[in-house]
Amino acid sequence: MADKIPPLTILIMNVHGNPTATRRRQAISRVIDDTRPDVVLFQQFRWAGIRRLYRLSPSYQYKRHENASLMYDSDTVSVDDDDFLQLVIDEILAMQNIFYPVPRMCFTKVMPDTNPVYEFICISWHGWYNGTKENERINLFMLFMEFLTNFQAFYDLPMLIAGSFNIKREEIENLVLPPFHLCGYNASERRIDNVTDFYIISEELHLEGIRPVVLEEDEEEVLDHDPIIATLRPRM
Repeated sequence: MADKIPPLTILIMNVHGNPTATRRRQAISRVIDDTRPDVVLFQQFRWAGIRRLYRLSPSYQYKRHENASLMYDSDTVSVDDDDFLQLVIDEILAMQNIFYPVPRMCFTKVMPDTNPVYEFICISWHGWYNGTKENERINLFMLFMEFLTNFQAFYDLPMLIAGSFNIKREEIENLVLPPFHLCGYNASERRIDNVTDFYIISEELHLEGIRPVVLEEDEEEVLDHDPIIATLRPRM
């Protein structure tokens, strides 16, 4: 049945790069206009002025937190930031005491407009970088995985976590344990030795077609990271 459910197009987009904001916004809007994702997981992005100045569809809605943000197409998905979601997070963080990942993520419950209906927790993530050494970032990632495992056990919904983890994939691939899976893909030549943008999903979801979006030459000059696109379906 799952293969009959229309897939969602998901896009990771860390837009750090050349400080020329105008050129970066042009690159962002071109990628989104060409790929028409249902959900975009942004890192290092500011929404101000982009819809007014560029060609984003009016159906796109935006949700931002401190270090990460989400954009979704309201024609194809709905989101629900119910109070219980925040209560679960607060309870888990109380258990973990000193670990506090909330400023690094933007989260919501996503409900695609499909038949049959399904829903999942979506987290846009921007991992620690400035002021932390690699071994510290690995230790923080282990705490983050503990947080995600507890979150999934409390909330009992499929989960998709994606973004810039600021750790190379090979450093943490053995630290992602069931019910989660780290999704691999073939990176572009310019990023092949520095793959830090990726997807983690729980076992109820399936991602396919994961690949970097091909940037135009001038876009590579202003975007340090390749956008990473994929299609998502539930496992049913």
